[in-house]
Amino acid sequence: GQQALQDIKESTKFGGYVIGQAVFNDNDASKVQSNFNLRLIRLYVDGKVLDFQYKLQLQANGFGNDSKGNSPRVVDAWIEWQKFEFAKIRFGQFKRAFTFENPMNPWDIGANGYAQLTSKLAGMSDRVGEHSSNGRDMGVQLQGDFLPIGKDQHKLFHYQFGVYNGQGINKSDQNGHKDYIGGFFVRPIK
Repeated sequence: GQQALQDIKESTKFGGYVIGQAVFNDNDASKVQSNFNLRLIRLYVDGKVLDFQYKLQLQANGFGNDSKGNSPRVVDAWIEWQKFEFAKIRFGQFKRAFTFENPMNPWDIGANGYAQLTSKLAGMSDRVGEHSSNGRDMGVQLQGDFLPIGKDQHKLFHYQFGVYNGQGINKSDQNGHKDYIGGFFVRPIK
């Protein structure tokens, strides 16, 4: 009990960000249009308690005249058992293990955005027949890293396999199908 309280105090982080948008259109000289709005607001809390890491992330978007009524919404809500580095189990709503990029934050990728393939096929648009879910779904996932190599002892292999509802985020499972997704990565350099 004491250790769990200490972990909560030391590791819990609160954060968030706002992304704005400025639009200017002068295609029709008689009707110049400009607009400033908020594209989205994200707030999150994450941390680690004993052998469990957790994250809750909320998003509000679609402000102003273009609001689609899908906001605010839960983006991430998961807990992961991390006792062993080679076998971590995550349950909840989170990014699916589909493509190399999807599990990563787009800000961690060189161009600060996903490749078109990832955007079109990982649940960020309707190309796969589901509503936009930012590449996330409800499910359970096993992932891990093993076989340390090199001077830095980075792990040569990473894997992640999961079973997901197949409905995207914030939707009930309709038992039409499940998504079975996984990846196995070899990292000869860090």
